[in-house]
Amino acid sequence: GTRSMSFRSCRSRLLFYLSACLVCFCMTTAEARAATLPKLTFQQYRLPNGLRVILSPDKSVPVVAVCVTYDVGARNEAVGHAGFAHLFEHLMFEGSAHVRSGQHLRLIKWAGGTANGTTSADRTHYYEALPREQLKLALFLEADRMFSLRLNQETFVSARKIVEAEKRERHDRRAYDPVAMALAKMAFTKFANTHDAIGTVDDLESATLEEARRFYATYYTPRNAVLAVSGNFDTAQAKAMIAQYFSAAGAKTTDAPLSVDDAEPLDKPIPPGMQWASLNMTRVALPRYYLAFRIPPRTHPDYPALVMLSDILGDGHESRCWRGLIKTGSAVEESVVCSGRRGPALFTFMAQSGQRHTNFKQIVQGAGKEIRQILQTGVTEKELTRVRSEERMRAISSRSTTLLRCEMLADAAVCQKDPDQVNVQPAALQAVTASDILRVARKYLTRSNCVQLFAR
Repeated sequence: GTRSMSFRSCRSRLLFYLSACLVCFCMTTAEARAATLPKLTFQQYRLPNGLRVILSPDKSVPVVAVCVTYDVGARNEAVGHAGFAHLFEHLMFEGSAHVRSGQHLRLIKWAGGTANGTTSADRTHYYEALPREQLKLALFLEADRMFSLRLNQETFVSARKIVEAEKRERHDRRAYDPVAMALAKMAFTKFANTHDAIGTVDDLESATLEEARRFYATYYTPRNAVLAVSGNFDTAQAKAMIAQYFSAAGAKTTDAPLSVDDAEPLDKPIPPGMQWASLNMTRVALPRYYLAFRIPPRTHPDYPALVMLSDILGDGHESRCWRGLIKTGSAVEESVVCSGRRGPALFTFMAQSGQRHTNFKQIVQGAGKEIRQILQTGVTEKELTRVRSEERMRAISSRSTTLLRCEMLADAAVCQKDPDQVNVQPAALQAVTASDILRVARKYLTRSNCVQLFAR
């Protein structure tokens, strides 16, 4: 799915971001560390059928957002069923007991709003954002497909064709798209960690309607979902509407386990034969070098320090990799990404050469130099001040719309089992110290914990 919605004008959004930058820039180090974001307030409760509900009213805006997030993603898929979670993202728009195929999106659009869905390794997420008077419509539509999805051979084949077309037209044509899965297969062993949400055409083509119905009965149930509502609404009225539409017992679930076998022994060295690979890809214009280290889930205590380390290494023109690789001419593009997942993930460094034919020697040496310096001497307080301010700005930006706040609460409730993580995580990032960063760098950025890939 794609995101398509903002009720703020581009001009007001730009002014908001500029003011946030100015506030962060003007802070002293002590002020930046002591500063706290206004807490996102909410209340939560459960319906008798197990549905978890989060309400976060905000009378200052004329809109309302509804998010339903299911605790199912690519990590839940079995071998031979890659892409099932993403397939259901599209099936959920193929109609339900009282809604025809495609009508869900049309009704929201006619009401002045927008709707869509997204699938990741960790969850499947649906949302509506619309004028405050239309809350009832969004709740009705989400409940109707939660309890009575139109799942027959016609809708199943239709959704499967859409997914296959999306894979061919979007994913298969992206030059560097195979890299992420290649790195994951080198670094990890469990199927939950080594395939992506788009899946494979072979698995989708071999899927049956009965398998799809079992998947729906297992994962698309009230007890496996979170409903979040944010924006301008009356709490008592919202609760009454939620009780009206979502109190059904739901379909009988299968006996399939909901737990996921994604644990990887990160203290066990990666076999030497899996630590290096070269991909020859016809669509690549300029070659890239990737260096990835295994890291724990985003709920792990080490995760905030790893995020700050990635910012210092690769975020912006003041980062170490920009100064050490781009400014010196060794590379024309760089990035350092600390992936945040419910299971083990990767801390990935990328550098792109400016020459079609290269032996990567200069890039590899440059990357190694930056990592060795971190491991030997750590980071400076000046660097920490910069990335604290940047992370604070990101936290402010992530709360800038009703929809974003609603999505954050639903995602935290499903993926971290606690919606209050939207308030806890920004504070955890601000609390990271230089000694924390040095400790996690020496723990995870090791030779036995890395994989290297050359994409040509």
